[in-house]
Amino acid sequence: MNYIYKGDLLDRVFDSDPVIRHVMLHEHKVGCPYDGVYFCSKDYPRKSFLNQIKGSRSENRSKNIYFRNVLISEYFEVCWQCLNSSQWMTRVRINPSVLEISPHGIELLLSMIFDNIHSVFIHSFDEKIDITTLSLSEVVSSLHVPYSRNTNSNYLNTGTYYCGSRKGQQCKIYDKAKQMKVKNKTITRIEKTKKYSTNSRPSLNEFMQWKDSKAITSLVLVDVSKIDKRTALGKIIQQHKTLQEAYNSMDKALRRKLIRHPAYLNPSINLGDEFNSQLIKWHTVSSKNVKVV
Repeated sequence: MNYIYKGDLLDRVFDSDPVIRHVMLHEHKVGCPYDGVYFCSKDYPRKSFLNQIKGSRSENRSKNIYFRNVLISEYFEVCWQCLNSSQWMTRVRINPSVLEISPHGIELLLSMIFDNIHSVFIHSFDEKIDITTLSLSEVVSSLHVPYSRNTNSNYLNTGTYYCGSRKGQQCKIYDKAKQMKVKNKTITRIEKTKKYSTNSRPSLNEFMQWKDSKAITSLVLVDVSKIDKRTALGKIIQQHKTLQEAYNSMDKALRRKLIRHPAYLNPSINLGDEFNSQLIKWHTVSSKNVKVV
């Protein structure tokens, strides 16, 4: 039988948990540039964790089941006993941006679930950055996503621009202010997914020591205003709704011209530098010296 763990009883269990209370008190209100991180381990969740949550268990009647056990809470999502035996046994998703927690806060939450957090590796994550000076259409019309061909040109109708496949290193751009229902303010969110193959997944310790982007740094916000519209390069950009579509339609010679153009080499906003600045700031905020009680 397959089980799901969620509901009011699970919420009450976690709300009174000393580790979670510590995280939300001492590791809270910290801006994080990662929008969601998937962790994985070949270990099962620790026995004390399973005993803690067993009262909230019910049968999972979902048709799309990949794990025998699925836990859904506001703090994390945990799936274990993968039905595909070749896969890792336990997967955990934590969104440090939504929770507004520090790196140490992530470690503490994982320590609730696993006996040994050194057995934890990184499956994938989303890097994010918010642009407050350019609208959704302005970002989309000037963003280049290398090695990506799949795009959706009807983003103005859907509200979200996708570049790349969901199964790969997808880039997503949308109006964050609209999502948050904030009026008279521009917040354009750029998210880039980074996924790792089974044999190349970095350890939790490696992830916690990173000080630079692994995904967003590849994106270029081209200053298209510096490209002469009368040139062949300028004309082909004007013929398309997005810079990505224009780039994908270019021949090799025009692509080289774009990549060597000052508008490309000196972008309007250096997304990699902006992300790295936020990442370093996130790492400086931690309360490892505060004891969990």
